[in-house]
Amino acid sequence: MLKVGDIVKIIDGPDYPQSIGDTGVIVEARVSSVYPWRVEVGSNSGVYSTEELQKVTPVATEKPWEVGDRVKLTRIYNTLPVGTVGVVSRVDIDDNRQPVYVDFQGERYGMWPYADNIERVTTPDFPQVPSVNVSPDQLAEYVGAFISAAQSRVRGVGAEQYSTSEGQRFEGMTIPELIVMAREEAQDLAVYAAMVDIRLARMGEAFEAVKGAL
Repeated sequence: MLKVGDIVKIIDGPDYPQSIGDTGVIVEARVSSVYPWRVEVGSNSGVYSTEELQKVTPVATEKPWEVGDRVKLTRIYNTLPVGTVGVVSRVDIDDNRQPVYVDFQGERYGMWPYADNIERVTTPDFPQVPSVNVSPDQLAEYVGAFISAAQSRVRGVGAEQYSTSEGQRFEGMTIPELIVMAREEAQDLAVYAAMVDIRLARMGEAFEAVKGAL
């Protein structure tokens, strides 16, 4: 039996303002034998019959939500596309439907997305490396995937560190400040290069030791 507060999926009915397949929450029980339920999806709402709705059980998370968790959308929410990354800034342990308040990149205000519309981001989005004997097409595909991963970083961790309600941090920097930031990044690259060089040197020594033992 449906009730106010239930999360439901729209399985039939008009395709506007919501779409079939959208997930929303019942916000009102109307005195109507035909369309008794008002369902809110994002900032829109519509009325539906019981037969046009399917109750959805909230997806349990692997561990409790925490402030600072990174999440991404698995469904379109309001005007935000699938894959939009955000950071949890508040947690409501008593609400299984909308348990976290998320600050999405590029948005002035945070939102309370539904639990089944988000997932926790746990691993970097690195592209899959092609096998040996790479063809020009495979190399081109990898370059495209590499650039796509870089774009994801801009929307993810980059947005967390450099995006503000008024745009990007670099837009408000003076030229001297930009130069200092660029030089700091250059120093970071040098440190990473040194780390890689140390590991390569150790690998070379290990290979030489193996070759000498053969």
